[in-house]
Amino acid sequence: MHTEKTIEAAKRLESKLLGTSTPLAVFALCGHYVITRVTTESFKNQVRLTPERLVGVYTADCPVEDIAADFKEAGIL
Repeated sequence: MHTEKTIEAAKRLESKLLGTSTPLAVFALCGHYVITRVTTESFKNQVRLTPERLVGVYTADCPVEDIAADFKEAGIL
């Protein structure tokens, strides 16, 4: 079962995804997360320097339940 905060975080990402045509990446550390567009230097640097923090890359057609499952697995509470 997902926690309320995990579901809220997944819904926030879903809202951002619906407002862009660019895929968004999520990086997590210690329960916190950062969202970045895959077209940015920040994304490239984070993948290069801290690939273990990458939770996933998402598009608007990704079900919020799948996002919440990934967030739970990554410890985003």
